[in-house]
Amino acid sequence: ITYTLLLSAHRRRGMWEEAEAVLPAMRAEGVEADAMTYNELVHAMTLARRWGGARAAMAEAAAAGLPPNTFAYNTLLMGLVKAREWPDAERLLTEMMTSGVLADGYTYSSLLDALQVESRAHQHRGSKRGEDEGAKAVLEEMILLVSDQIVKQYQQKKSSET
Repeated sequence: ITYTLLLSAHRRRGMWEEAEAVLPAMRAEGVEADAMTYNELVHAMTLARRWGGARAAMAEAAAAGLPPNTFAYNTLLMGLVKAREWPDAERLLTEMMTSGVLADGYTYSSLLDALQVESRAHQHRGSKRGEDEGAKAVLEEMILLVSDQIVKQYQQKKSSET
């Protein structure tokens, strides 16, 4: 059994404290974590809505020479979006993009899905809640940022081919 598999099993069972204890156990045995192990921990902490734990796992990975990848950012970003933690989600997306981690189709489609859900919820509740409009505005801004990055990636690819 690998530690990453153990982390995954803890995540799937909702055993967040046990998942958090895997990295210290690995270190105690002289085993180094890889990117997949850190991604599993980010995933577990995100599902538990332990945003600080997810961020700590990303920081620890970076300190170990494994900067967070698209999967880690997408996992935490979608957790924050689903929890309607708009300021944190927006900051994380900005961090992702400024750190050079590329958004992908999953990032884009997940944000579009979240906007659709938010729009439906807004219609259902009526226009009484100002936070609904704020949430939609944040999501729309995030979608524009991601789509701009995707277009730039495409343009760079095309220019390097010529």
